[in-house]
Amino acid sequence: MRICLYILIFALASLAHINAQENLATFVIKNSRAIAPDSLEFEIWMERNSEKWERFANASFNLEFVFDDEQTVTTGLAKINPDEMGIVFLPSTVADFQGISAGDHASTDVSSLAENEYKVIDRIYIDDIHEGRISITLVGSDEFPDTKYIWANDEMDSSLFIARFLIYSKKSYKQVPRRLAFKKPLSYYQNVTYKINDIVEQFGQTDYYIADDNISMVDPTGQTSIAFFPDVAPPPDFVLRYIHPQYLGNGKMRISWATTAEIFNTGFMIERVRMPYFSTAEDLASINWVSQLDKNLDYDNELSAPNPDISIVGFGDTELPQNANHSNEILNDKLLAGADHPDGYDYNFIDEHDFVREDYYCFQVSSIDWNGTVVPLGQTCEKIPNAIITLAEARPNPFARETTVQFSVDDDVNLWAYVVDEKGSIIKRLYENDHVQKGTYLLNISMPEFSSQGLYSLVFTAEPINDKNFEISRALVKLHMIK
Repeated sequence: MRICLYILIFALASLAHINAQENLATFVIKNSRAIAPDSLEFEIWMERNSEKWERFANASFNLEFVFDDEQTVTTGLAKINPDEMGIVFLPSTVADFQGISAGDHASTDVSSLAENEYKVIDRIYIDDIHEGRISITLVGSDEFPDTKYIWANDEMDSSLFIARFLIYSKKSYKQVPRRLAFKKPLSYYQNVTYKINDIVEQFGQTDYYIADDNISMVDPTGQTSIAFFPDVAPPPDFVLRYIHPQYLGNGKMRISWATTAEIFNTGFMIERVRMPYFSTAEDLASINWVSQLDKNLDYDNELSAPNPDISIVGFGDTELPQNANHSNEILNDKLLAGADHPDGYDYNFIDEHDFVREDYYCFQVSSIDWNGTVVPLGQTCEKIPNAIITLAEARPNPFARETTVQFSVDDDVNLWAYVVDEKGSIIKRLYENDHVQKGTYLLNISMPEFSSQGLYSLVFTAEPINDKNFEISRALVKLHMIK
């Protein structure tokens, strides 16, 4: 019973001791970004959490890769080994690190912190037990006045940007994992020191540390500590936000799409198929999108028979994959992807084609990953209007003598428009074989003074200029003039 009591007292004392620890600083890995399968950028940030220190001296960080529970480490990933992996400090990225010179409290430009005032040593390291780690060391000045004052988190923005690094695979066919963490045990692999300006009391001794000494933020008595956190933001996935088609007329269709995130994307492939005007929603949703390109790339031959009506209208890569039975004319640099980004991008593509009016045209947008694999993202369909003049109405109608007619043409056309009376006689010519571009127009009509009240007709005749599948489009607007 007495032994149990001693154990309980010891546990409570230990808990109280742990709770009494003061956190001096927090270090975080942020903004990990795979700029390619074999390259990963990341940043190290810090917060000063205590008044016990103010000058940053040195730091030694050791990092390792971490994986999700369901992720398997495969031979396709580069190992933390100097023969397979390298690291580069990106020196132009430390401008946000806050600091002030000795003796004042004015913010200064410290863009040269890691380049000049703090030496950076980065390397891929394997120790005696063949355990790899990514080692980063920041070495500051030996003297207190030459080190940087670090703002405490109650003085200004608590997050301070230290530097950015690039990890790369030396073997291009091997990928770099996407998540980093500070290597554990932290007390063994991580160390950060600060610098003092005078003799301080520590562990009951007034001369334990003297001026210009470097003091570890984790003391032997366990009274102080530092915290280390991995990049908690999940790596971006590839997410499509929307696809939207719009027939622009003049034989052009614009396909717009946007992503909410992108990862490992080199570009896009756009496929088109024509569907008859009587197609149902079920028909449009069940299109066989297996193209001849897909079939040629399916070396296991597991795909269904290719759809002969599928046309690849755009391919965003520098060259087509082998076995692609399509000409290089479909290569389009506008279909190249942006860099990997957690917020995604907006895209537009114009497909020029002899579109048949009243039929549906469906498009599938696919991404092309770094391995050349084509991954379907989504599809969309648009019905081509069956008339070139798609809108024509007069307001006001009836009218006393003047009215305004709004009309739209769906292509560049040669246009005729005239007002006729009930006998079919032309009393006013408005357009006479005029070239009118696609768009919506307002036409002001002022009837001749001798016109009597009654019914009139405004007759439009449009002849498309570049639409080979349509000859003439007509529209008629009834006008009612009153006096």
